[in-house]
Amino acid sequence: MKEVSQLSEYQFPSPEMAIASLRVPLDQIAERSGLTVETWEEHGLGRARGMFVQFSSGRVALLRELEHAIKHLGQEGPTIYVDAVAVASGVERLVAEILEGLGLPNSAVADIAPSDSRDVAAQLLTAMTRRDG
Repeated sequence: MKEVSQLSEYQFPSPEMAIASLRVPLDQIAERSGLTVETWEEHGLGRARGMFVQFSSGRVALLRELEHAIKHLGQEGPTIYVDAVAVASGVERLVAEILEGLGLPNSAVADIAPSDSRDVAAQLLTAMTRRDG
């Protein structure tokens, strides 16, 4: 397990994208990594719990669980969100880095974003550049 640190506040420079969901409960991840689970209200989605985690590479991910998804939709653990710019480098590589940093095996992944997420991220960033340019 590589060193990780928790950020109390963070804003992704570009839109966040979900890259995977885990089957390990957030509390277990926090305990094994020495992190603290935070709770907040997510507008329109209800109670959320999670944390921003910075990895040794400097990359930041949000691990977020929605209470409704855990209680009613069968989700077992948090969804991992990263900056859309990072997705352009490939989802599998990002997930591997996050799993290694958290000391989790590949089997901890319940679902992973499709390989075309890279293209979606690139299109999103292009659209943002045109809008802001």
